[in-house]
Amino acid sequence: MRLCELEDFITSNIEELVRECAHVCKEPHVPSIIIEVNNVYKGCDSCIIYSSLDKLSLPTMNMKTSLGNVEYVVLEDAIIEVLEDGIIIYSLEEFEERINDLRDFGIVSEAEVTELISWIKSILKV
Repeated sequence: MRLCELEDFITSNIEELVRECAHVCKEPHVPSIIIEVNNVYKGCDSCIIYSSLDKLSLPTMNMKTSLGNVEYVVLEDAIIEVLEDGIIIYSLEEFEERINDLRDFGIVSEAEVTELISWIKSILKV
C-alpha cells in the first residue's frame, strides 16, 4: 500500500472512522485529512489514521524505547511512526536518518536499529 492509497482509504471511510474516534474527534463536522510525509498528526487526525492502519492490517513492529512504546508501520513509499501521543510519517529515505538519530541519542540500541531496518527491508523486499 502506498501513502496515497492510505489517504484514499481514509477519505472513503471517514464517517465510520470519525465515529470510532468520537472520544477524540469532538468536532461536529467530518474532518478532511491530507496525508503527507514529514507531518505530525495529533488528536482526531492521529486517531483516524491509527484506526485506518488497524483496519488495513498492515505490517507493524513494536519497540519499547526510553520515550515509550513506538509502533512502526511499513508502506511501499513511507514509514509511519505511531507514538503514544501522535503519528509521524517519514519517507523511506528520511526514516533511516530518523532511526539513526534515535540510536545516536540512546533512545534505541544498535541491535534494535539493525532488527528494525532488517524487518523493513524484508517487508519491502529490498
